[in-house]
Amino acid sequence: EGERGHQDRAQADVAAVLELGVMNGTSETTFGALGTYTREQAVVTLLRLYANGPVSRSNRNLPAM
Repeated sequence: EGERGHQDRAQADVAAVLELGVMNGTSETTFGALGTYTREQAVVTLLRLYANGPVSRSNRNLPAM
């Protein structure tokens, strides 16, 4: 897969996490994929994914714990 293929896939992945509300960009037009990623950001990402992901509490499709 060439450089263009990686860029296309990355753009689709970024669009998906933005649409789900799991991650935000660093500005209106920048995602900042090459920047640093802190533990705090990781925790917030996981909490947002748990709350808003395709399988989530808000969708009421999590298995009972």
